[in-house]
Amino acid sequence: MIEDRSDKWEKEYLSELPNYQKFEQTLRVLIETLLKKEGLSVQVSSRTKSPASFREKIERKFQEGKSYDNPLNDITDIVGIRIIAYYLNDIDKIDYIIKKEFNIDEKNSLDKSALLGIDQFGYKSVHYIVSISEPRLELTEWIEFGNYKAEIQIRTILQHAWAEIDHEIRYKKDE
Repeated sequence: MIEDRSDKWEKEYLSELPNYQKFEQTLRVLIETLLKKEGLSVQVSSRTKSPASFREKIERKFQEGKSYDNPLNDITDIVGIRIIAYYLNDIDKIDYIIKKEFNIDEKNSLDKSALLGIDQFGYKSVHYIVSISEPRLELTEWIEFGNYKAEIQIRTILQHAWAEIDHEIRYKKDE
């Protein structure tokens, strides 16, 4: 049953994949331009979820007792942008730019550092689920992206190093 639905959604995703990839590239260039304009020296990377990863997420959520009505609308991280700052004080500047330039889905966005106590060490990163703001959607080159969402992760380079280790421990190990 889940395999049939997964097949259906994976086929639909494959047909939309070039549009998501175009959105990823266009969004990345915009973010790089906005941050450079403010004089911020950061690393920006991006990705569009692979078809296998898209399918795996649908099936993993199903195994957890959750399901999507429409994964193309419900999965909020099909496109992901990661901004890595060198300095902690740049995070607030980046936050301000993201909040000013995009619509933020507050319900699905998360400041992971808020989950830790002051005396705790762990995964720290700000994750925003964003869509294109109305003023930008009036521009011809952005109209086609009106229904797309992306996850933007913001962290320092040291937080990124820990996140890579944490991800390996949580998601990649069988033990």
